[in-house]
Amino acid sequence: MSWTQKMKEILSQGLQTSAGLAERAGTAVGVAAAELGSKTIELSGQAVAKMQDLGERGAMTLENKALEGRLEKLCTKLGLEVYSCLFESKLDAVGRQTPEITATLDEITAIRQKIEANEAAINNSAASDH
Repeated sequence: MSWTQKMKEILSQGLQTSAGLAERAGTAVGVAAAELGSKTIELSGQAVAKMQDLGERGAMTLENKALEGRLEKLCTKLGLEVYSCLFESKLDAVGRQTPEITATLDEITAIRQKIEANEAAINNSAASDH
């Protein structure tokens, strides 16, 4: 059971107990407690949603850091591949369509797109908070 689910369960149990006591009391205080309980449920739901959003943003940020590290290694690999093409294979020119570097270029492009998508999602999530 995740931490979020445990928190929801604990809050729900506490609120059910409070509501049960309020029903038994049957007084104006009980009615006020029931209203307070429903407001607490609403606020706790909002807090849980906020925690989930922050967790997702944090996960995407960490994923981006890992992707950036992978991107740096791929750029180094690409440089070595280009060097190999020019000086070891004695090619006159190297371009995007050169078979020796195509796979690395495609992987670099895919990683950059994933980083951009994560950044857009993070920014959209942060903008919806305001």
